[in-house]
Amino acid sequence: MRGATQAHLVRLRDGSYYVVKFANNPVGARVLVNELVSSLLLGELGIATPEPAVIRVDEDFLRSNPKVLLTRGGVPCRATPGWHFGSRFPGDPDTTAIFDFVPDAWLSRVVDPDDILGALLFDLWTCNAGPRQAIFFREKVVDGGATGKPAVRWIAQMIDHDRAFAGARWRFTQTPPRALCGQRILHVRRPSIREFAPWIARLMALPDQVFDGILQYVPAEWIRGEERKVPEMIARLRARRNRVPALLAEALTIANNRLEA
Repeated sequence: MRGATQAHLVRLRDGSYYVVKFANNPVGARVLVNELVSSLLLGELGIATPEPAVIRVDEDFLRSNPKVLLTRGGVPCRATPGWHFGSRFPGDPDTTAIFDFVPDAWLSRVVDPDDILGALLFDLWTCNAGPRQAIFFREKVVDGGATGKPAVRWIAQMIDHDRAFAGARWRFTQTPPRALCGQRILHVRRPSIREFAPWIARLMALPDQVFDGILQYVPAEWIRGEERKVPEMIARLRARRNRVPALLAEALTIANNRLEA
């Protein structure tokens, strides 16, 4: 798989497939925390993202799959046994076509634009240092109409959250991420801040239990020596919600000025 974390597509014993990012990836274990926390929060907000999982890889698997290698400093090395982050692949890779780009003219037909606005608000809240990424695929569903015949619909899922919290730095910048201002949906739709209101309401309504509960899912080996930093980051994220409307207004102003220039 592409990317600095050198993820691998892995088939589990139950036949499902997951994109796995290993704890000893070149970027570090912090990005696994970013992926897991972001995936859980996106789910709470109702924004589509692949099902996350904490996956245990043992020596037997690594011995049986010698091609599961990482490169650090130009030198190949094995993944370490233990707990790693996985995001579920939508189906069988031999039969499911996955796209990471669709033309602007298709965007509103492929995914509800409101969902993309929700993802952009999430990126602003979590200080995502990278551009918003998504995958698009087709899925057969039963038509709810009179015919009841199978139909095909497009599905979009938000992916790659390893650069949330400014990536491995685990910090929040004081200004809106510049990556937000260049997103295609802002050029195509030019939304007003009012269109983000439902997502702001959902964000503000997240109960404290959600933030407290996330901590129990983070494997201890990912944060060894940094046990206090993750609760501190979650606490700052919870408090940061109050700044999101002002940050969004600033980001939209920057984006609109760029479009008019």
